[in-house]
Amino acid sequence: VLITGGLGGLGLALSSWLVDRGVRSLVLVGRSGVKDEKGRAAIARLEAKGATVKVVQADVTKYDEMKSVIEKAEASEGSLAGVVHAAMVLDDSLIVNLEDAQLAKALAPKAKGAWNLHQLTRGKKLDFFIVFSSFSSLLGLPGQGGYAAGNTFLDLLALRRHREGLPALSIGWGPIARVGYVAERQDLMKDFFAQGVRPLAPEAAWQAMTDAIRAGLPHVGVMDVDWNVFVRQLPGIAKRPRYGRLLSQAKVEQASANENAALSLKDKFSTAEERRSYLIELLTKAVGAVLGMSITADQLKQPLETMGFDSLLAVELSSEIQKTVGVKLAKMSLLQGGISIDRLTTIVERLLGGKGLESGDLDQSEQRVKGPSLDVDSLDDEQVDELLAQMLNKD
Repeated sequence: VLITGGLGGLGLALSSWLVDRGVRSLVLVGRSGVKDEKGRAAIARLEAKGATVKVVQADVTKYDEMKSVIEKAEASEGSLAGVVHAAMVLDDSLIVNLEDAQLAKALAPKAKGAWNLHQLTRGKKLDFFIVFSSFSSLLGLPGQGGYAAGNTFLDLLALRRHREGLPALSIGWGPIARVGYVAERQDLMKDFFAQGVRPLAPEAAWQAMTDAIRAGLPHVGVMDVDWNVFVRQLPGIAKRPRYGRLLSQAKVEQASANENAALSLKDKFSTAEERRSYLIELLTKAVGAVLGMSITADQLKQPLETMGFDSLLAVELSSEIQKTVGVKLAKMSLLQGGISIDRLTTIVERLLGGKGLESGDLDQSEQRVKGPSLDVDSLDDEQVDELLAQMLNKD
């Protein structure tokens, strides 16, 4: 079994699970090789259970490197039984601030890496071809446009392979407990908990993966979500038909409560000056409550980050503004440099007034990036390869 991203926490945890179920030959691929003693100890445990483990330093986005990896693995270990593509790189940014280099950095390991594996193995009789996607491609996460795009490519590649009669499964993982990048970032875990997203135990995750393979499904989302909490954080989701089965009418009504709050503020004051004064008062109290301090008049134009504002507090402030004002602001928007109570008030005023946001407003919740449409289903493999090369600035 070949596992890209196999030297990360998630890859090593999956390797252990596979070995416990009889897999005796593993090829673990990573860009940097084994990075620490923890990784070496994990590999030693796999070998102690009777597995042959080959650690290969290679870049999954490089076709020739992966071709060599697969050829050498098959020469020494026999035909390839399965592939798991778990490589990933994060470089978060709001879409309007997303640079080409950032997009390529997040997109390449997912999209180009998976495409290389698809091309190199499509003529082989694999038992499975699994790509690790994310629930970001299903629900969207603020600041992860590039990462979500890469995961969406994985989902569509799995569907394409499935239509061609090839083994394929794309799994949109939620956070997984104890192992992997998210588990090592307590700030991210706290953010997910605040949004009603709970981490999955690795054992439950691997069992869900097994069930999906047995069911012959090309794409599944595996996550543990309290939808009552989640829909309060992202109320727009309640209006999307694709989530109708997940959200009861009570949740939809709850999600629309902030719309009523917005209407109340629109009608409550006769002049814009009165409304702005009231909004400043509300937002000052909200910021003060989140920061645990009293905000004075001379601090209204002070950037929030200079007061100790961080990503965890951004989640709390976003929720508080939504409850009191009826406007949903993305967490990443609140973390943009220079945001102050005064500037925040201007943003809220524009949203309450039904106006489009200006480029300096920072919140991207209502902005959309438009581009040319493309019928990807009509592309053949050579055209997809050429398109990926153009997007990632490859020759």
